[in-house]
Amino acid sequence: IYVLLGCNNRRICLNCGQLYSKTLYEPTRNLLLTLWRIFPQMEVAHIVLTVPHDHEFFLNPSKRNFNKLFRLANSFIKMCFPDTAALLVLHNWSSRNPEMPHLHIHCFIFGVTSEATLTHFWIDSDIIRERWQEFLCYWRLPVVHIEYYYKHDAKKALHALRYIYRSPIEDYCKDGERPLSREFLKLTYELVGIHRFRYIGWLAPCHRKKVLEKLGIVEVTLKRHENWEYIGSWTVMLLPNTDYLIFPSGYSIRIDEVRTQEILRIKKVYRLLVEDQKITV
Repeated sequence: IYVLLGCNNRRICLNCGQLYSKTLYEPTRNLLLTLWRIFPQMEVAHIVLTVPHDHEFFLNPSKRNFNKLFRLANSFIKMCFPDTAALLVLHNWSSRNPEMPHLHIHCFIFGVTSEATLTHFWIDSDIIRERWQEFLCYWRLPVVHIEYYYKHDAKKALHALRYIYRSPIEDYCKDGERPLSREFLKLTYELVGIHRFRYIGWLAPCHRKKVLEKLGIVEVTLKRHENWEYIGSWTVMLLPNTDYLIFPSGYSIRIDEVRTQEILRIKKVYRLLVEDQKITV
């Protein structure tokens, strides 16, 4: 299987944008499915923190203000959902009309503490709006969307997670490729130099490995063969007390087989990694 090389400009190239967002989405998707295998009662929350159109952060988009907004969202999540892990993703465009500015942060929160125990964090939406208003120092209640997911809602949760990881060009070209407008390019290049994806709590790189070891989970990153063109990497999970790697589809393979063979030369496994759309929890 060969994949054409892109231009590596994920902001204005649809193929590169899709590939970039998918390579970021896959490890988090695999982690979520594995945590639901270990903790069937785990809760997951998806919160969208919006910034009003007359707020300073919206009127003056800059790297400094975006980083300040991330710090506010980080403090907000740690106050409302202490000792949990969360993914924060910045969007400055509207999904319905990518040429229209709409500043908001998606927060995807896992209901597992750093001590590898479950936590229940249901909070009323009105309380969350009031607290976010206090953090923004704004004169009226901002718009905040919140959704909770459980294991039986796995498809909805994964759809929301893929929605969070999407790139601007994917929304812009969702109805087919079209010429890039000045408004869209302005919004896209406002994000240059900004780390749109932030991991807080035990999902942060400095804590992630230690907490996953408590859960008995080992992350294994697989890359394509060195003689092939590199197009990304995927993460699969080694479940505790087993010798098997578990793929998102539920397909498993012995770790010894991975070590003795070049796993990505196996077409079946490669197809599962790249083209798998089936969800098995």
